[in-house]
Amino acid sequence: MIFDLNKDDVKKEYDICIVGTGPAGIVLVNELAKTGKKICILESGGIKKSAKTDALRETKSDGIKIKTYSRERVFGGASKTWAGLSSLYDSDDFNSKQWSKYLSWPISYEELLPYYKKAVTYKFPNINLFSTKSVLSKKIANQTQLFFHNDSLQDKMFIASASPKRFAEYYDIFVNSDDVDLFLHATVGEIRKDKNNSTSSDGVVVYKSNGDKRFISARKIIIAAGGIDNAVILLNSKSFGLQGLGNGHDVVGRFLMNHPKSNCGIIELHTPIKKAPYYFGAMIDGYAAYAGIQLTKTFREEKQLLNSYLRLEPMFPWSDSKGVESLITIITNSKVIFSNWKKLNKNKLVYLRDYSETGDDSGIKNNHRSVKGFVKLLFYITSDISMVGQYVFYRLFSKLNPSISKVRIRNFMEMEPEWSNRITLSEEVNGLSIPVPIVAHSVTKKDKESMIVLHKVLFDTVSSSNIGVFKSPLLDNSILGKDWPINQDASHYIGTTRMGDNPETSVVDGNCRIHGINNVYVAGSSIFATSGCVNPTLTIAALAIRLAKHLK
Repeated sequence: MIFDLNKDDVKKEYDICIVGTGPAGIVLVNELAKTGKKICILESGGIKKSAKTDALRETKSDGIKIKTYSRERVFGGASKTWAGLSSLYDSDDFNSKQWSKYLSWPISYEELLPYYKKAVTYKFPNINLFSTKSVLSKKIANQTQLFFHNDSLQDKMFIASASPKRFAEYYDIFVNSDDVDLFLHATVGEIRKDKNNSTSSDGVVVYKSNGDKRFISARKIIIAAGGIDNAVILLNSKSFGLQGLGNGHDVVGRFLMNHPKSNCGIIELHTPIKKAPYYFGAMIDGYAAYAGIQLTKTFREEKQLLNSYLRLEPMFPWSDSKGVESLITIITNSKVIFSNWKKLNKNKLVYLRDYSETGDDSGIKNNHRSVKGFVKLLFYITSDISMVGQYVFYRLFSKLNPSISKVRIRNFMEMEPEWSNRITLSEEVNGLSIPVPIVAHSVTKKDKESMIVLHKVLFDTVSSSNIGVFKSPLLDNSILGKDWPINQDASHYIGTTRMGDNPETSVVDGNCRIHGINNVYVAGSSIFATSGCVNPTLTIAALAIRLAKHLK
């Protein structure tokens, strides 16, 4: 059943309470729905976004600035804006590193593999497609005029379904179910300690939109509210002690990781090219895909480096045009236009013509949600109509390919788990009297060095292969003493309730249960022990499927 906490009271006791309706929460409720258990799932927002619930996303940033639209308070969570881009963690991302005591998981890649495979149920690509030797990869590689051959470099596939999964599609689970309830406008403020058992919880304290509190009783609780809010809920659960829940060793909120990103570096090609969909991106067989460039596992281990990657973006005359990005935003959010366009190109190899077509954007896409924002998109389009016209021409006449003489480097960094990168609670509170989080994180020397080496290896490759001239500020030997240019938020908040065997350096165990607490679990990217370099949603889903199996 579906309830609105602003209108309906809570009269049931539940076997399982899930906090959050993003990918982790929805996967969990879907996997557990037919177990015969009484389950509720709590969503801070409503079916649609509102200014009041958006205000609850407020954070204070220290270091990398958190984007205002990076955390959604709406049914479906971050999947409402997610473009669907996915990739697998590399197997060595799970391996312990002798040179860092924090770079390790309590589970192996092989253990997670069956759950990666099962994630196809949720419209993720079949994991075999992520191989650079897959049929899909070969189809776009065969059309490519540019390759980077170096024993220290390897390609990594990133793929999105042409119709990305919106987890709000699982709305029907709740419509006619007597065992599964959805509560909207139910913001969890804290987990409450069981008065009769100091190592258990008896339920959660939730807030209505007007600030009134309600209590929901549950035998098991799973916090799946996102990488920032998972930590906030635990830190604010003061009935377990002033330090919060699961925080006896001051670990909750620590080891915060992200994937800092930005453009940095240009390759000026000696010979202009017209086709390189393998790196620049293409739509084919119902997917959008491209290959990124990373250092090989062997090279990373030898040099003790993290696992960052580079994306190559062709520089077209319209690149960085707000008008073009606005047009793409309108088209991709119009189901009729976008679905018909995809049908027309169903059996074709369609080259991507702008970086925002794969979901990486400057933030403009959020303007489509309001009338005022939509007018803003139209203004951008009309103000830059000449660039929009060129883009539309090459999009409509897809067999014609503009000449490309420059390639921009878009960087995505792995961050090492660092004790000082953390989330804490400020003295300021939001509209529900819940403390506003302070999100403090910045890149470390090891993070920077790993990206610098990747740029230097790419420089050697471009030069020795006579591809062109690679120019990058990271090739300057004094870059470590200057402002670091790769500093944009990727909206991937990882590691704040990390998984591990040792309670002194982790919050949950290998089964996602909080150390020392019998019945409270955590799901989502906050339990990741390392960040890798890839979008976390596929791994979030795989771990949620694994947790559901454990609970069943």
